[in-house]
Amino acid sequence: MTIEDFTPERVADRLAIQDLMGRWSRAVEFSSHLIANMVIEFATTKSALAETYVFTTQRYRLGTADKIPVSGVMPDFARDSRIDSFAHARYVDRFEKRDGVWKIAKRTSVFDWIHLLEVESGRFLLKPEWNPGRRDRDDPLFAERRAMGLDRVDDPGRV
Repeated sequence: MTIEDFTPERVADRLAIQDLMGRWSRAVEFSSHLIANMVIEFATTKSALAETYVFTTQRYRLGTADKIPVSGVMPDFARDSRIDSFAHARYVDRFEKRDGVWKIAKRTSVFDWIHLLEVESGRFLLKPEWNPGRRDRDDPLFAERRAMGLDRVDDPGRV
């Protein structure tokens, strides 16, 4: 999803969220969002309501438990541990069709539950031959992109 998917009055909201997420992501060494089960109800020919399920998994770096966005009292995790966060949420989106294009006019993120799991240091680490994922250009995806010539800087549509 990009800024272009939002109506003009929602772009400022989206930019604020991106700024917050940019600062938050420094605490996260892995993040994945699985989008599933979307239900769309058309109110009119130019407005619709959608509910979309979201399942998230994040691994927080050592010493970043205070960055986990939860309310209440955090469990007492060991300082030398990573923390895995599993959460289920839903996007409740109001779509509007403007100039023939459907865009999000309003998004409400609804969080149903979160589960935190302490991962002891040195345990459950992937073997190097399994090609563990990375959050930088040393990730195996970028090696394949380079091998296929997909990393050209002269192409603005490419990384």
